[in-house]
Amino acid sequence: MPMRVINVVMLFECLLLFYGASFLFANLPTPFSSHEGIYPPYLKPQTDSILIENRSFMILFETNRYTTDTFPKQKIEELKSTLDRYPAFSIRLEARTDSVGSPQYNLALANKRLDFVRNELTKRGIEENRFIEFVFGEDEPLADNQSPEGRQANRSVRVVAGLYAPIRMITGRFVSEEDGKGIGGILYTGSRHHRDSFHLDSTGEFSFPVPVFDTIFFMEFFSKEDRIMRKTYYNLNEINPTFTTISLKALQAGDSFSFEDIVFEGGRSTILSQHKHGFNRLLNLVSYLENYRFEIQGHITVSTRAAGRFKEDPLADARAKSVYYYLIENGIDSNRLEWKGYGNWYMTFPEAETRTQHRLNRRVSVKVLGRLDD
Repeated sequence: MPMRVINVVMLFECLLLFYGASFLFANLPTPFSSHEGIYPPYLKPQTDSILIENRSFMILFETNRYTTDTFPKQKIEELKSTLDRYPAFSIRLEARTDSVGSPQYNLALANKRLDFVRNELTKRGIEENRFIEFVFGEDEPLADNQSPEGRQANRSVRVVAGLYAPIRMITGRFVSEEDGKGIGGILYTGSRHHRDSFHLDSTGEFSFPVPVFDTIFFMEFFSKEDRIMRKTYYNLNEINPTFTTISLKALQAGDSFSFEDIVFEGGRSTILSQHKHGFNRLLNLVSYLENYRFEIQGHITVSTRAAGRFKEDPLADARAKSVYYYLIENGIDSNRLEWKGYGNWYMTFPEAETRTQHRLNRRVSVKVLGRLDD
């Protein structure tokens, strides 16, 4: 029978016996989450663990159907390979429907879809005791049921391979440095194996999980109350997990911000899909600080030792303009924005040698010009 409940402590002990914690966690492939910023509802009751996703895919169904002939054979083989490599991994099956029909009918239909997928996976050599099953029916949709594409995404069983890992909760509160009052806004957090985002209310209080084997994690915070916390890294082993307060100053004209995940390929100014996460954070920053004007600054990577320092450069201009137009296309008033290229004048690494250093030089930064009413 499928496992409906998982004992986190026993799982972690088994994991240590198989590999040794330091070896396994150092060699996990980089996982991903297809629903960043949404804390999965089925994890809410579990305060001492979080699912680290390693591999996931969807099996889609036609309306009112619970079988399909289009089973993703290649993804199944990749899944089996992952499970062979990591014996402690579980497989989570999430069965859903669209919102057409009664809740009772959709729940029964989702159950049949889950049974079909489980049976197909076991026939292909995956052990049944790996499964942890969730039947949502029309609840907890993955997409908006108002569109045909959204309804199709919800007529699905999502297959996820991953590890339930122990966590530490990081809690605290953002306050204004001037008066000590709480500050609401959007908080981004992340570590090697888990990223998330949270909207904080006016109390400024936050609480989020960090897997215990991720030593380093970051926090980044934007508020409509003219406060920003730049991305700041912490060592989980060196901090008290309870932050009593984090005090933030008001923005000033001349403040500038760089986003290490807003970078460009060499010689290019095109925004690539793999960098959209960073650009969306920049969009949130400019949207939240709606009473401010900004300069979008473009940069390149050219050694100052070989070429000297210079600001005039068409590629730096093109990168600044690319982000400038991206923000306008996504609803930012052009009267709040300016752009300017700075050549190699403000490189993060003036004498870059490694590929990483050159990549981080090929960036944009954002400078606060002042308030709209100044």
